[in-house]
Amino acid sequence: MPEYRDLKIRIERNPAGGFKTYAAGPAGETSGTFELAVDGELMETVAKLGRRVRGGGTPEDTLAKSFGATLFDTLFRGRLRDLYHESLSGAQAQGKGLRITLALTDVPELMQLPWEYLYDEPDFLAISDWTPIVRYLELPKVREPLAVEPPLRILSMISSPSNAARLDVERERENLERALSQLVQDGAVEISWLEQATLAELQLRRGGGGRHAPARGRPRARPLRQRAAPGRDPRQSHDPAPRGLELVRRRARGG
Repeated sequence: MPEYRDLKIRIERNPAGGFKTYAAGPAGETSGTFELAVDGELMETVAKLGRRVRGGGTPEDTLAKSFGATLFDTLFRGRLRDLYHESLSGAQAQGKGLRITLALTDVPELMQLPWEYLYDEPDFLAISDWTPIVRYLELPKVREPLAVEPPLRILSMISSPSNAARLDVERERENLERALSQLVQDGAVEISWLEQATLAELQLRRGGGGRHAPARGRPRARPLRQRAAPGRDPRQSHDPAPRGLELVRRRARGG
């Protein structure tokens, strides 16, 4: 996995209508505006994409690419588009990737959009090692890192309710184990699975002591770092690289 330079994009409401962007990256800084109606039509498209993901439909189809390309063209307009391409080229010239950080604290209505579908021909940005997408929430105060004595023990469970679209639980388990494999080999993480995804079983296992971080089914969109195989959906990448692992990685490296 490459090291990264950062392109930070903060989005705020524009008093005149639409949204304002403030961006800073390796190639400089810029600001701009864009219009995006978060209305019923847009959310219906988002819902269709979600149904295709849960239902196992073809992810890299016309709808996904069209939605992602429109979202990319809406956000990356004018000078911001130039800044993105210049920053990406500069980072890659150094053998590094460009991490795209979206600060959405002031625009909660945009948090529900699947920004992981951003599509710049010929790729979805989020499924490339070189252009991971990170959602950033500005907090009123800095939280102190949690001190963890390795290994971090993770109790995981995957739930696939009978009254919802069936979840491929085996693939979800494989995804998590693949994402954690290096940390497990390094002795930084131990992972165990709850075979019966019930509250009673979870409480029984937690009663054994220790700090657990349950991993549940239907994960929310996260920064995806590994390029998916052709035909895979950006939100079904084989290396989800959950954000919460960053602390563990730093401690495993002695940082």
